[in-house]
Amino acid sequence: MAKWSKPQYVTIVLEWPADYGEIGVRIPVGSTEGRKLLWQGENCTPPAILDFPPDLFTPEQRRAGAAVLHGVLACYLFVLLATVCDDYFVPSIKRMCSTVELNTTSTLANYATETVLGMSDDVAGATFMAAATSSPELFINSVGTFITEGDIGVGTIVGSAVFNILAVPACCGLFAGQVLKLDWWPLTRDCLMYGVTVVVLILTLNDERVEWYEALMLVSMYILYISAMYFNTCMSDWVKGCCRGSRRHVYRKIVVTEETNPLLMKTDKDRYDSATDVEKHSEETKETNKDDEDEGEIMSLWVWPSEESFGKKCWWMFIWPISFLLKITIPDCRSERWKNYYLLTFTMCILWIGSTSYTVAWMITVIGRSTSYIITCTTPAIGRSTSYIVTCTTTVMGRSTSYIVTCTTTAIGRSTSYIVTCTTTAIGDTLGIPDSVVGITFLAAGTSVPEAVSSVIVTNQGHGSMGISNSIGSNTFDILLCLGLPWLIKSTFLPISPGEHFVVIHSSGLEYNAISLLSTLLILYVSFASNGFKLDRKIGIVCLFIYIAFLTSASLIELNFFFLVNLPTCPM
Repeated sequence: MAKWSKPQYVTIVLEWPADYGEIGVRIPVGSTEGRKLLWQGENCTPPAILDFPPDLFTPEQRRAGAAVLHGVLACYLFVLLATVCDDYFVPSIKRMCSTVELNTTSTLANYATETVLGMSDDVAGATFMAAATSSPELFINSVGTFITEGDIGVGTIVGSAVFNILAVPACCGLFAGQVLKLDWWPLTRDCLMYGVTVVVLILTLNDERVEWYEALMLVSMYILYISAMYFNTCMSDWVKGCCRGSRRHVYRKIVVTEETNPLLMKTDKDRYDSATDVEKHSEETKETNKDDEDEGEIMSLWVWPSEESFGKKCWWMFIWPISFLLKITIPDCRSERWKNYYLLTFTMCILWIGSTSYTVAWMITVIGRSTSYIITCTTPAIGRSTSYIVTCTTTVMGRSTSYIVTCTTTAIGRSTSYIVTCTTTAIGDTLGIPDSVVGITFLAAGTSVPEAVSSVIVTNQGHGSMGISNSIGSNTFDILLCLGLPWLIKSTFLPISPGEHFVVIHSSGLEYNAISLLSTLLILYVSFASNGFKLDRKIGIVCLFIYIAFLTSASLIELNFFFLVNLPTCPM
């Protein structure tokens, strides 16, 4: 038996022969080419960057500072996503659900408006607006499922779900500028449906693979969700009727009063009709003014904002290329000229969001694909090539995390402990975080910009229920359709191998983060209930601090800070 001696530390540079072959081939013990540390698919997670197009810069150039350009481009594309969704996509959705005027008689008393699809604000926010603002997540997960086959899409949707639940209400509460009283039924309805959705997601991710029938179940649940929204009025009346059953005698008294005082009620009705007419005329005037403002904004593309502040001038120049490209490629259905082309607007927005989301995923993956491993290997001297287990230790956020990997090498001649430094040829050597963490943090916030902006806008207009329903409904859309549909197509028509109709999920940490979604959902509902279902600054502060806490804990889980959930990323 070999004797152990005092450890000595040397730095060993690992090199692979040019004719080594494809990554992932197992090298037999005793081979002189046994210097490969990690085997793809067994002891490490394949990097998503390998499935993207080659970068314009070499690793050396990125380490020298070219990585900053990727970050700047990603931020600029986030602005492009927000502009497309809020200036074109959301208006096209609103145009589809716009109000039509019903003038049944010549009297103003019978002049009314109704929506084409018969939707209330909260239902429209939870369905059409949610689908419109969540389209980036659909394309990001499509890229992650069909192209990179990584966890970017899943991590993005899990991270954006928490962003929508906590960060969006936080923004609405902090920037609404007013206290809004919310209807308890839409919030309860959306939270209940989303809670069921999260439970199904947890069960789906339990074995780190998604079978075709599990994906089909997710898509089917979304169809049932839309069907339930169609009967929202009936459900609302039934639930509210059950909740106020103990007060039915009060309503009986009101009915008797109406029957015994018809003249009084008639007068009140006339006053209400007059007030409605005035309000309607005011809304029409506001809508006309809004159209004029939109036309002015479009024309301002060619007019220098000389009277604006320096900051607004800088912003005008910053987004001018975006505004110009969108103007010449997407018809603006907000204007009188293109208002009937909302379907074309909708289609062009899908193309823009798809291409932009793919580029965002590429840039973020390049930025995140940088890591260094400190591998400590200890073995007795046996004078020949051997295969043994080593510990791969990487320092993340001030703490060392260990992985178990396989190392094959030739002993140096005596008992030796040495440090092997393996630095991947990716960008910057600065971040070194898994694809799932990139999705939970940067991509989640970037792709959720449309939800945040649109929710704050409608909240400032007094539609608090619509803004909150948009944020929660977006999560339901994300999980059931943005995850379920790509998974269903991938597992059914593009299986890994014949007969294996499933999609592999590389990170078990996503399951823990999905479980935490239930706690954040419960906290959100309890916060609103304890605050009397009012959206104010207090709710905004509470949601903001909870979101920061979740982001920290979720990132630490994905970085193996508490326990092992992710294997290290395969070296390039």
